[in-house]
Amino acid sequence: MENLTTVVEELAKATRHNEKTVGCVTTTDIAKMYNMSTKDMVSFLRDIGILTPRGMHLTPKYNGMGLTLERQCVHFSLEGQMKSHTYLVWTQKGKSFLKELIGKYN
Repeated sequence: MENLTTVVEELAKATRHNEKTVGCVTTTDIAKMYNMSTKDMVSFLRDIGILTPRGMHLTPKYNGMGLTLERQCVHFSLEGQMKSHTYLVWTQKGKSFLKELIGKYN
């Protein structure tokens, strides 16, 4: 088990990092808006060149446009080891961008 000070520091760091993602939505949230599974949405976004073929990253063409941010998640393994990972979330600009883009394909 991690020491308590380390845990508190990591959780505080994640909280500060995530403050800028308030109002953002996940890819799952976007998929649900269009009655799609997350897997199908990710596949669609990869097929049209928005996401890279591996992982959940924007392709260089769309990187730096303010469409996404990263949200940090802290959790603990069954052994009590603290783990942290980040995942992509869509900003309101990104959500609007996807809405317009998906509209072109409907």
